[in-house]
Amino acid sequence: ISVKIDRFEDDLVFDYKALDKDLKNANEENIEKHNDINNKEYKKTRCDNN
Repeated sequence: ISVKIDRFEDDLVFDYKALDKDLKNANEENIEKHNDINNKEYKKTRCDNN
């Protein structure tokens, strides 16, 4: 039984790390996407003002 529990905990830790990595990657992609959109919007408004 103890072996099963140890394995289970190891799996949980591993999954958590993988999930954490996925979240960070998704977050970075989101930030890049938003920066890209903001830059385009900013340039658009700059052009309109000039």
